Amino acid sequence: MRVEFLLSGFFGVIGLLGVAFPRHFTDFIVAGSHVISAHRGADVNASARWQSMRVTCALIVAFSIWIVVGGAQREPRDVVPAAWEVVGPAVVSGVLTIVGLSVLLFRRRLIALAAQRLRINGGEIYVGSLAERHARAVVLVFAAWVLLLAGLSLAFAIVRFSGG
Repeated sequence: MRVEFLLSGFFGVIGLLGVAFPRHFTDFIVAGSHVISAHRGADVNASARWQSMRVTCALIVAFSIWIVVGGAQREPRDVVPAAWEVVGPAVVSGVLTIVGLSVLLFRRRLIALAAQRLRINGGEIYVGSLAERHARAVVLVFAAWVLLLAGLSLAFAIVRFSGG
């Protein structure tokens, strides 16, 4: 098992979310861009089309599947893993878990900060409770993605430890 399993698993989940919920996913990307910067959010907002998001995410899922299949075919069999191949991903998983849980622990403050940034950078798009709702989505989805990466990294370590 290699790093491509982690990356393709992460991007596969992102792609599936984009295919299943293209409008929400597009809103999330636009809101996240507005949290980062006013100029960047305006560029993303001008080009955001949820119909194309579904097609793009379907291509991401197909590419992730292709990476997993290609990696599985090249994987050597019955090789004893080095210690760093087990300990490294386990440590990374622990650090990512701490980051994800910290985001969840301080989510109220982070949501307030993200909502403030949305109001400032989003102009007339994000006002009132709309900014709060989108900020909550940005913070919680970020925490979920970090915890997803932690789980994939831990799965990588477990599979390597078991000799796979």
